[in-house]
Amino acid sequence: MINIGLLEVFLLFFLVVLKLIFYFLPIDITMIFFGFGIAFLTLLPVAVLFMFFHSYNPVLGAFDNLSGVVILLGIGKYLYENKNNEEIFPKHTKIHLVSFAAEEAGLRGSKRYVKAHYNELKENGTIIVNMDGIAKTDKLLIISKEPFIGAKYNPEIYNPILKIASDLKLNIKTGPLSFGATDGAAFVRKGLPAVTISGLDLKEELPPFYHTREDTPEVVDKESLGQVLDICLNYIKLIDSSN
Repeated sequence: MINIGLLEVFLLFFLVVLKLIFYFLPIDITMIFFGFGIAFLTLLPVAVLFMFFHSYNPVLGAFDNLSGVVILLGIGKYLYENKNNEEIFPKHTKIHLVSFAAEEAGLRGSKRYVKAHYNELKENGTIIVNMDGIAKTDKLLIISKEPFIGAKYNPEIYNPILKIASDLKLNIKTGPLSFGATDGAAFVRKGLPAVTISGLDLKEELPPFYHTREDTPEVVDKESLGQVLDICLNYIKLIDSSN
């Protein structure tokens, strides 16, 4: 329903542009617009439903993206419990644990964070590790690019994480994000080093719990959360040892 509704909006926009172009060309376009009119009227009932496609029933969002929040809490808990352990607690690295709001509304939270802290992030050589939608152990993905908004990740940044995952014998691969965007893109597009770890390859499947009320804690494999947590903790060690 959402896709058809968006198609209707796109079709209307396309017709307006086409009408403007043909206004300046001596071409008979009566039949062309008649065909588009039939298509528009055919899709109209669904487009009307799309306008009222709203519910006050909340989506729990366990997979997207409380899973990422849980991993942040896990990092904080582990570091706090080992704050007096010199072999574990980072000596040369400052770590910020941040959860961004309004990602679904155009990355508004992460964009504002970048805008407010850009100089600080740049001067400190900050590396951003973003987690978005961790669900399955056999679907871990390091995003190489986000074509939808023109963001491309640097292999020099995400390859060390790939090696860590390989050393941990985890099933992980790299690939583009099929559609949409993640908060990591807000940093990449401003020239800041970042990597995004996802737990679902949307190119292969669109599961029934994606952006629906079926996104409950039961769809998240706890082992996948632990695997990404291990990756992050080992990456912290790697960064700290290189400073």
